[in-house]
Amino acid sequence: MLDYREQFENVKNSIVKSVSELFPHKGNQKTLIANRVWVDDNLREDDFAGQKSAKNNNRTWAVPVYADLSLKDNETGKILDKSKKIKIASLPKMTPRGSFIVDGTEYQVNSQLRLKPGVYTRIKDNGELESVVNLSKGKNFKIHLNPKTGIFYINVGTTNARLYHLLIALGYSKGQIKDAWGDELAEQNDSGNYDTEISKVYRAYYGKSVGSTSEAMAGIEEQFAKTKIRKDTTQLTLGKAFTSVDKSLLLETSRRFLAFQEVRKLPMIETH
Repeated sequence: MLDYREQFENVKNSIVKSVSELFPHKGNQKTLIANRVWVDDNLREDDFAGQKSAKNNNRTWAVPVYADLSLKDNETGKILDKSKKIKIASLPKMTPRGSFIVDGTEYQVNSQLRLKPGVYTRIKDNGELESVVNLSKGKNFKIHLNPKTGIFYINVGTTNARLYHLLIALGYSKGQIKDAWGDELAEQNDSGNYDTEISKVYRAYYGKSVGSTSEAMAGIEEQFAKTKIRKDTTQLTLGKAFTSVDKSLLLETSRRFLAFQEVRKLPMIETH
């Protein structure tokens, strides 16, 4: 039988952990610090009238997520501003029926499934492929191939940067990439400004630019070194076991992407 109380406790803990990991958020001059993040679970499980009202009025039956935030000056270390309790999100609360009421619709959830940390290639709604790097620690990202241009991209948050340029900056030779991708696709990707593409990746992680490409790469590699991923799942999906993100994981992910695409007989580059 579904223990909805335990399930919702797990959801709350996961939300607090995920939001907390977004901080500190460092800018050029100031840093935003989360001193505390919590869920104010202020709804009663047997508030059936409230649940009915949410459904009848197209509302979400939810509890607030709060944070205690401080803004620090990077140069002096002085706290410039504080907010002891600011609402940052609303979390739909699980009902005793094991459901969630969102915008007036009640969604029944029979089990809570969590994708294990690993690398997964999937088909999107538009029929295109993408590889998702789902991490247990660190910022998740995706790898995809533009079917019209034949350009491989790494997608971090809302940022798309050329994967080829990042692989070169991480130490792969053009010949090694050709061995993995084939001559035609590798040559198709060997264009554009390398410094610009590396800067995009750095900004996606740090929210700011940096003086040189070497500094940007040092920051990117530092972020990759902090990541964690499961050995067993990567062994299954990539054929090699990885514990964190590195250049080998990126190249192997792109290699498997192309192999999956070949099986599905999808064209790599559209011709018009």
